[in-house]
Amino acid sequence: MPPPLVDFIMDTTRAVAGLVYGGTLQRWPGIRFIVAHAGGAVPYLAGRLELAGTWILKDNTNAASEAVAEGLRNLYYETAQSFAPGTLACLQAITDESHILFGTDCPSMGEDVIASGRQAIAEYGRLSPAAVGRENALALFPRVKTRPHEAIMSHPS
Repeated sequence: MPPPLVDFIMDTTRAVAGLVYGGTLQRWPGIRFIVAHAGGAVPYLAGRLELAGTWILKDNTNAASEAVAEGLRNLYYETAQSFAPGTLACLQAITDESHILFGTDCPSMGEDVIASGRQAIAEYGRLSPAAVGRENALALFPRVKTRPHEAIMSHPS
């Protein structure tokens, strides 16, 4: 089984769980994390992740249902290869549209996959293609909008 089919998605899922249960999201609320591939299996498993504090992680204060839900809600999710209607619906169940960003996996994915991602989001009909495709990213990185060359070529001091 090639790793990109399943392993990369599970690695992303495990990384998000580590951020949530390890307390990173609560200790550093100002960090805006963007997670790849719609968060892996996180949107689908969100309910299970929120229940962990009631059984398997009873002693972990970071596992409280509300803390987990808030942590997942505040992450940003990019859609590279993760634009099936069920995936997008799961994303909308855990966060709002402003936290969903169009992703491409370029250069690994070709123009045909990128175009099918744009089309899938447009056909889904419950997300704004303009918001997901550009506006949300510009809100997250305002310097790109006002000074694109400088934002890309330098970093803040």
